[in-house]
Amino acid sequence: MLRILAALGLVIGEFVHEVQRFLPGFDAEINYLKNVLKDNPEATGRVMLLDGNIKAFTAYTSYFDKAISRNVIRELQNIEIRDVVKDFNRVIENDLKRSKITFDPPLFMDYGLFTIPMHPSEWASILFNLYTNSKKAIWRNKKPGEFSSKAEVRIIEFT
Repeated sequence: MLRILAALGLVIGEFVHEVQRFLPGFDAEINYLKNVLKDNPEATGRVMLLDGNIKAFTAYTSYFDKAISRNVIRELQNIEIRDVVKDFNRVIENDLKRSKITFDPPLFMDYGLFTIPMHPSEWASILFNLYTNSKKAIWRNKKPGEFSSKAEVRIIEFT
């Protein structure tokens, strides 16, 4: 199973890398369409929507590229929660707007918000899973949604 997951991770990494090659071309074509269709408000609105979707897609691909590229780091390390959450918030910003979900700024209740030693890419999975599950729950509720996060130090002792 670990070999399958490792191979899948490599395939996803290669896919994300290949997709990123097309992004500058998308931007160039969108800019061309903005110029050509500037006198057509309806078409301009559609191009702006396309531009927003491409920007969200770009944010997701860069986030996953960063997470996957860090998989070459085999060493476990303490992760600063503030940095991870702020990076993730930048990634989901456009998606939140499109989904009409309010996202309260994260609350960091303490200093020294570091994890136990772990692999850096694990946080990408954790945050993305929390976000997509929250988004699904909001959609099922069929009401405007609100998403928030809070980080604080918890001391857990095992005896």
